[in-house]
Amino acid sequence: MDVHADSLSISEASTVVDSPILKPLSLQPTKERLEPQEVVIAKEDETKSTPGPTALASASTPRKLALLSIFTLASFLDCFNTAALFPVVPAIASQLQIKDSESTWITAGYQLTFAAFLLISGRISDIKTPKPVFISGSLILGVTHLIGGFTRKKIAFLVLRALAGIGGAL
Repeated sequence: MDVHADSLSISEASTVVDSPILKPLSLQPTKERLEPQEVVIAKEDETKSTPGPTALASASTPRKLALLSIFTLASFLDCFNTAALFPVVPAIASQLQIKDSESTWITAGYQLTFAAFLLISGRISDIKTPKPVFISGSLILGVTHLIGGFTRKKIAFLVLRALAGIGGAL
C-alpha cells in the first residue's frame, strides 16, 4: 500500500504510526535520567597459570632473522610473480598462439586466484599451523611454475598460472 503523508487524516496517520514496525519518536525531553552502570571486572582465578611467552618471543636472534628473511623473500616473490611477467607476455602469447584479448589471462589468472584465496589461506593457517600451509603453498607455487615453463598448450598454461596463484596465496 502506497501511503503519502499529505493525503492522510490525523486518525489514519495515527494508525500508520501505531504499527509495530514504526514507533513514534518523542521530541520532548524525558524526565528519566540515565545513570552510569557499574562495570564489574571479574578477576581471574589466582590458581590458573599465566600463559608463557610465544614461540617467536622466546626464539633466538638468528632464528628471528631467518624467519624475517624467509617471510620477506616470500613477500618479494608474490610481487615478483606478477611484475616480472609483464614484459614477457607478448613473447609467451606468440609462442603459445594466444590472441591479444586472451593474453590478459596470463597475468589475470594468477592475480585473480591469488586475491580470491588469500583470505581463505589465512583461515586455513589459523585452523592448522602456519608452517605446513606456507610450505605447501611454496611447493604448489614452485611445481606449477616449473610445469608451466615446459607446457606448450595455452589452456594448460593458463590453468597452471591460476593454480600458481592459489599456491602464492597459501
